[in-house]
Amino acid sequence: MSGRVSGRRHAPTYTNCWEDADLLVSRLGDIRGRRVLSIGSGGENSLSLLCREPGLLVVVDKSPAQLFLFELKKVALKALERPDFLAFLGYAESTDRWRTYGLVRGDLGPRAGRTGTRSAGASRGESSTPGAWSAPSA
Repeated sequence: MSGRVSGRRHAPTYTNCWEDADLLVSRLGDIRGRRVLSIGSGGENSLSLLCREPGLLVVVDKSPAQLFLFELKKVALKALERPDFLAFLGYAESTDRWRTYGLVRGDLGPRAGRTGTRSAGASRGESSTPGAWSAPSA
């Protein structure tokens, strides 16, 4: 599956990953302050790693759409209350996901809407390279 929908727009190949994030985190041990590389995938493993306070988390994927999905989930997780976050992702009933997207859209990186990648400048530790997303932990 190419992920290509039409023209220059891309769709995620998959929206969730079912790997065991607890196993991943336990095997890596304490990553606080360390530089960590993660495959974007559906975003769950990368989000789990981000919660462990790495000094720098670099998320890579060959698909810009997968990187966009990771950033969307990260932004939504910060902005929404748990019930709204779960409804936005489809784990609970939602009356208007487009409205919710509108609430979090402004927090996405400048390139997210155009290419599905984030690029805000190396001065903040972020990558301008398509296929990569990085950010210092907050």
